[in-house]
Amino acid sequence: MAVQKFLLKTGVQDLVYAPVVKDDKEGFETGVPKQLVFVASLSKSKEINVEAIHYDNKEMRKLVSEGDVETSIDSSVLPLHVKAELEGKLIDEDTGAVLDNGVGRAVYFAVGYKAKYYDNEDKEQFLYVWHAKGTFDVTEEEYNTEEGTDTEKTGQSFTYHSMRTVHEFDFKGEKHTGKVITADSASGLIDEDKFFAQVMTPENIGTAKSLI
Repeated sequence: MAVQKFLLKTGVQDLVYAPVVKDDKEGFETGVPKQLVFVASLSKSKEINVEAIHYDNKEMRKLVSEGDVETSIDSSVLPLHVKAELEGKLIDEDTGAVLDNGVGRAVYFAVGYKAKYYDNEDKEQFLYVWHAKGTFDVTEEEYNTEEGTDTEKTGQSFTYHSMRTVHEFDFKGEKHTGKVITADSASGLIDEDKFFAQVMTPENIGTAKSLI
């Protein structure tokens, strides 16, 4: 029997994002990934719905459906132009000022990051993650007046709501929508630089394969 490794999560880093420019039956396209913000913590949760199906007064099977993934992020403060981009607000080219008309609109982004962990040999490893599509909720902002040298310097909290793509990818001969791709550095099969050079999908994940 294979020996199971003892693993502990320790950190998260290198949070990146890329705009989703096309997602329909014909294709899926994104912009070039770039740094989003310096991240302090990240937590994910998703809703799982389980429905029991009964026949002849007996439970015959269960139907399981998975909801969207909600990712809560604590970070340094988002630069003004980045926050505006995430919220779909207009930026005045002459002054850099954000022009907010109070009308919300959905803007979609792919998000990637590295989650660090250690195994029982105290070896540093990473999980490489790409969420294919989602929206940002940047609603929490807090400012306090300064109180001398002991004034607390705060960052920002916001939420990323990931969802399945509209486009169905050709994956091993089957058609599936995209949602999340996760790879493990411990496998030695993934080149980290290639994994984050573009948004990974079921169709292009082979381009991230390590040649070592």
